[in-house]
Amino acid sequence: MKLEAWYLIVVLALVAADGVWNARDYFMIWGRKETVRVLWNKPIAEVASYLDHTEDQTPVAVCTLLVNRQEPWLRPAPDFFRYLMRRDATQLRFDDCRYSLIFPNGGVVRYAFPGTAPVDRFASRFLLSWLHGATPIEGRRLSPDNALLRVDVRQALDAKLERLAFAPVDFGHVAELIGYELPEPGPRPGQPVVLMTWWRVKSGLSPDLTMFVHLLLDERIVAQQDLFSVMPATLQPGDVFAQVHEFVQIPPGARPGDYALAIGLYDSVTGQRLTIYDGGAVRGDRLVLTTVRVP
Repeated sequence: MKLEAWYLIVVLALVAADGVWNARDYFMIWGRKETVRVLWNKPIAEVASYLDHTEDQTPVAVCTLLVNRQEPWLRPAPDFFRYLMRRDATQLRFDDCRYSLIFPNGGVVRYAFPGTAPVDRFASRFLLSWLHGATPIEGRRLSPDNALLRVDVRQALDAKLERLAFAPVDFGHVAELIGYELPEPGPRPGQPVVLMTWWRVKSGLSPDLTMFVHLLLDERIVAQQDLFSVMPATLQPGDVFAQVHEFVQIPPGARPGDYALAIGLYDSVTGQRLTIYDGGAVRGDRLVLTTVRVP
């Protein structure tokens, strides 16, 4: 055999070996990497496929960690579901389940956690109890880091709101505050004030709606947090949701005394606060919930 033929055989063998090697990396290794799965939204695609094929009409709340991200290049989760599903995806609700939980229409609900472990990654331990008794949804093949759960919270939610014994407060005729809790009262300087608020949606919410929590001393803001962990435009009238604030930190040098804890809703684009109503009377644009005593 001539030398040129041997050169050709060697070159073809190298090209074939390189092709096999790259095919293995691309189709078997690269696609299994966690960062690739997340960046290409594989967990979301799996959940969307399940919702596209199921006959179950139970409301669905989808956990997404991108509720408060504003980067123009980053598409929000509802967009992916709209592109991935042949069915109408407008009835899905979306929230950052680390700090909030949605109860669609206050009843039976399916929770989707695409790429999020629902038990051990909740930052808010106060919301974990609502998943006790939830059952996994079978019938669709999901990756290990995906979860679909079904739970009936109707009795538990009614009992919770009854214990709160709170007269609903109307915010802009679009949402009403139906209760609040301070799970860890009596914080000291340098510690956070942990507040959980409970809300019911009355009508369509602006996509730019957000919430503020202010800690006040003599009308002066000494600590605050602006956070809304639900995608408001995806919520429906009658939906109930809980919002947890865990980052309103009392300044280390705060003097002892009673501090007012106030909340409000506002448009994050215009800065316009929603008017608060007491019956038909205007109550202002900020609601003082209670006082927090700093020792």
